[in-house]
Amino acid sequence: MPSWRTFFCLLLVCALTTARGAGWCHTAGNRIVDDQGQPVHWNGISWFGFETSNYAPHGLWQASLDSFLDLLAQNGFNLLRVPWCNEMLHTERLPNVSAGHANPGLKGKRPIEVLDALLAGAGRRGMRVILDRHRPDANQQSALWYTAKVSEQDWIADWVFLARRYRNNPVVIGADLHNEPHGAATWGDGNLKTDWRLAAERCGNALLAVQPNWLIFVEGVEKFRGENYWWGGNLAGARDFPVRLNLPNRLVYSPHDYGPGVFGQPWFKAANFPANLPALWDKHWAYLHRENLAPVWLGEFGARNVDPAAARDGLARTEALWINALVDFLGAHNIYWAFWCLNPNSGDTGGLLRDDWKSLHPEKLRLLQRLMQPGRAAAITAPPPLLEPPPVSAPATAVAPPAPADTTGRRLAIACETGAVWQEGGHHCATFHLHITNAGAGVLPLEKLECDLPVTLKGDAWGGRLKSGRGGHLVFTGVGYHPEGLQPGEKVELGFNASFDANAAPSPRNFRLNGAVITVDFSTTGKK
Repeated sequence: MPSWRTFFCLLLVCALTTARGAGWCHTAGNRIVDDQGQPVHWNGISWFGFETSNYAPHGLWQASLDSFLDLLAQNGFNLLRVPWCNEMLHTERLPNVSAGHANPGLKGKRPIEVLDALLAGAGRRGMRVILDRHRPDANQQSALWYTAKVSEQDWIADWVFLARRYRNNPVVIGADLHNEPHGAATWGDGNLKTDWRLAAERCGNALLAVQPNWLIFVEGVEKFRGENYWWGGNLAGARDFPVRLNLPNRLVYSPHDYGPGVFGQPWFKAANFPANLPALWDKHWAYLHRENLAPVWLGEFGARNVDPAAARDGLARTEALWINALVDFLGAHNIYWAFWCLNPNSGDTGGLLRDDWKSLHPEKLRLLQRLMQPGRAAAITAPPPLLEPPPVSAPATAVAPPAPADTTGRRLAIACETGAVWQEGGHHCATFHLHITNAGAGVLPLEKLECDLPVTLKGDAWGGRLKSGRGGHLVFTGVGYHPEGLQPGEKVELGFNASFDANAAPSPRNFRLNGAVITVDFSTTGKK
């Protein structure tokens, strides 16, 4: 019979084993380890919504917070990337979390209190969370970390507020400082107004001063030394100009990478595609992992089409080949990752969820299971947040004139599909897909496609660039990224998210191509 000492030792071993991973993480070379020095295994995914005018994760109008977290945990996800915007910390509006009686505990809560609830639920399921400052306001992303309305001081102050609020809560393991710096953002040039690397140091060190246990996730820029890459994806400058934090073993580089469904980059048309991709990834971000300079966490990647055998057209097949090559690359090099995203209403990628907000796309889950590793941190009963108040912190386009009648015999076939439908800010919202086919006999140039559609745009379009004017007048340019024009019978797709006041999604009308009326065979195919 075991002695009481043996029994006590067994209890102690069990307690220590259960507690493993219950504390904070830090880095060691290109790895991230837990408080016991053991490598962590993260199966990550983004769930967005706090950065929109809903001020809460999307889908809570459809089902409960717990049901989403259960679905993720049951399918092996143990890390959530949670986007937020500065506006959610200061708004007087309550978030949209109504789903009948599905979320009674969230009724009347402020956005930050909904975030508290999400963290508590994630902790109970052994999940960890990385907070991602996705936007300064609920309208759109910003190229730089500050805007005319949200200063650098506001950006840092709001981050410090969150670090203090959750400094005793190990469910939150780190801060993704700013989503996808691009445009004017630079790296390593010393310009205090544009050098993202210096700004990341200022913000990261301010956070570590109040929360020394957090990991600091730093994304890349768009352009370095004249070479463009994805927004937030270009970390080529980090070798010569590394981010310098006041505490060691806290820095993680976090690029983003996407396929042709987001933008038709030239490397997707290379003769040696997809064999050209590993060298491209190594040049822009994976070298940091390969040279053991720091951990790399691919903070966003995603696609609508992930099965090359099921691809409907050339673009879909290229996208599927790209994401399969990327998954193979991440797995071969054991690089950290988080999929974009759970939400089905992500315009250019869709999500892991189907449009019903309940079931998963099996082909996407199978893809990610090739990367998933077993390992869930110990469940945590999140301590109550440390309460303190948050810090105090374009002209319309003219309606287009009537266009001259088209007498050229040109013809387009346009099918309009509505995808995911949701409620946000008291409005109906939907994902619109325009499937465009050249139904004529000649090549059609696609410099500019216009139509009238009474909606309010939400975020960027995919498959082209989109601007809106008064009266719901939409102008697409760069349609399908076909500068040479659309060949007879060739198809492209445009897409965008938008809100509208009607109960049913409206349909576009009054199409014009390059300033002239064009004959359009139009159809609607309902919910995608």
